[in-house]
Amino acid sequence: MDGVPGVRFTVWAPNAEVVSVAGDFNYWDVRRHPMRLRDGGIWEIFLPHVGVGALYKYFVRSKIFGVHSLKCDPYAFATEKPPKQASVVWT
Repeated sequence: MDGVPGVRFTVWAPNAEVVSVAGDFNYWDVRRHPMRLRDGGIWEIFLPHVGVGALYKYFVRSKIFGVHSLKCDPYAFATEKPPKQASVVWT
């Protein structure tokens, strides 16, 4: 983005109250990279200097009863080998 290497994370979560991205690049801390809500229930964030091979999941807290969990990316191009479940940044 604007010449800065990194990854733009986006996920569709129309019923979410909070969405963030957690991964090995932020020690799986779900509070460090909150995403911003865009039109149509799309959440996004750009993280500079995150590269290919980084592991990540989305933390989603629902508007309904505050249910929350870490979710893998349903559109990821790569994932960890089962039984592990993290998504992997890929080109």
